[in-house]
Amino acid sequence: MPAFRSFLTAFLIAAGIFSPGTLHAECVEIGKTCIGINDLTAKVRIGNHTPDLQRLNQFTELTDLTLMAELQFKDPVDLSALTALSKLEKLALVNITAPDLAPLNRLPRLKRLSLDSVRVPDFTPLARMTQLEHLSVWGAGDVTDLSFASGLTRLQSLNIADSGVSDLSPLSGLTDLAVFLAFNTQVSDLSPLAGANLQVAWISNCPVKSVAALAASDRLEMLRADGTLLKTLDGLEGKPALHTLILSDTQVADLTPLTDATGLMDLALDGTRISDITPLGGLDALRKLILADTAVSSLAPLAGKNLRELSLTNTAVSSLAAVEKMENLWDFSISGTGVTDLAPLRKLKKLSILRAIGLPAATLQPLLEVENLRIVYAGPDSASQRRLLGKDKIAQYLTGTP
Repeated sequence: MPAFRSFLTAFLIAAGIFSPGTLHAECVEIGKTCIGINDLTAKVRIGNHTPDLQRLNQFTELTDLTLMAELQFKDPVDLSALTALSKLEKLALVNITAPDLAPLNRLPRLKRLSLDSVRVPDFTPLARMTQLEHLSVWGAGDVTDLSFASGLTRLQSLNIADSGVSDLSPLSGLTDLAVFLAFNTQVSDLSPLAGANLQVAWISNCPVKSVAALAASDRLEMLRADGTLLKTLDGLEGKPALHTLILSDTQVADLTPLTDATGLMDLALDGTRISDITPLGGLDALRKLILADTAVSSLAPLAGKNLRELSLTNTAVSSLAAVEKMENLWDFSISGTGVTDLAPLRKLKKLSILRAIGLPAATLQPLLEVENLRIVYAGPDSASQRRLLGKDKIAQYLTGTP
């Protein structure tokens, strides 16, 4: 029998099913979680079944730990047991109430720290964690002052979304910052970030009026600024790496700064003051364009574009001539437009989804010739719209047959 066990162990190791030591690894229950002594990663739920973290101090090999409190659990959690986990490189605390963050100062290898929806009386102990490269305080409403971050010069990403922060001044020296998330905060001035070369900026629903501070971010790939107070796109000139730009529900009226954004693939302009899309004429990488609820009337600059998704809902567009050669168009919205001729859609072999609410059934007749059309939203208005699934249902609606 011993020989057989040795053979089985060798076989399982060779097959990659177990690593040496796994077959005899000790599993210790922490609340509802069972952790192996030699495990490198663990996720533990904190609640009434886990009154404290003291038993965690035996898992000294851990490099990645997540502690998540159950929704109704608000009791203070003492973090001192974590000081024994000197190999931790990544720590996530979620929805936890803690009396003190000081124990985290004794984790010298920690590079990634998430304190999402964490409640603590004092965040200043974070100032000593100068080795941090990634920090998140998402949903931590107690965070109103970022002074603790002023010396965290190795930070590459910072998430302060849904926090109480309004002033970014302490971040002026974080020149290595690449990813910045601050959506749903009261941040209004991005100028302290002027020295950083950001790749991602997410400032949705912030009272930001200008993105001029992003002028030096020549590697910017994504900017989400929907629901902000933006009026101009000054600062976005010369952004060839930019592939996603969300400007929904802003006061932006001029797209000229985007003329050289040749890598732009996803652009949302719904609810803006845009009427002229001429600056998009040279952006051949565009795949998704949302123009809903704008004053756009002409699609001429888009002729021949390789768009996959296009929304013209509630615009002044009346002609689809520019759409005729969009061979990869898959999802198209023309609800609430003045379009009367759908003949340009006949040759679009990849068109699968069409929203045409408000257009009379007689206008929709050319759809019978759209080869792969599978879903059509039609009807006199949104309240009485119908979702037609499959060619048979579409044909029945268009021809008036039961």
